[in-house]
Amino acid sequence: MTSRRTTLTSFYESPVWEAHKDRANATMLNSDDVLLLRPATRAPAFSALAKSRPPVVATGSQLALITATIHSIDAVVAEHALRLFVNEVDPLLQHLGSRRISILCTETATNTYPDLPVRQGESVIVRLARFDSAQHHASHHKLLVDSRVWRKEVLPQLNDYLNEDAVELRLRPTPRSRMR
Repeated sequence: MTSRRTTLTSFYESPVWEAHKDRANATMLNSDDVLLLRPATRAPAFSALAKSRPPVVATGSQLALITATIHSIDAVVAEHALRLFVNEVDPLLQHLGSRRISILCTETATNTYPDLPVRQGESVIVRLARFDSAQHHASHHKLLVDSRVWRKEVLPQLNDYLNEDAVELRLRPTPRSRMR
């Protein structure tokens, strides 16, 4: 968290941010709906990403679909929910064609950069996944809905921990993103 404060202070006080902040902010629909997250396991959080960025001249012809699925859970059962998620939910999702990028969970430490406010008092598990296309995502979703193991075994256990239905955000990486 100390490194976070130092890095964000350095970035937001930089001449680069000052020169480009209006253009950057114009690309965001909402910059105030922020969760403070950490890797959910000891594995590196984004090890599935490409090792290098595409060249500056990269185009968007082969862009993937990235999903960020946010599961709101009761903080009292967060460790149990996370264990179920890592040991049962995620392996089944991967088996059915979803390529995990990362599993993240709520960072409970105090926000060390208050100029960038974060939502407080919530507990979440967030799974980032990559699909080659919208069709790949739709195929995965159909397999999931049709999966007896998902419907009868895994989902009922997961639902015991959820405060509300999961929210799935669908994102398109930029042409130079390591997530493409």
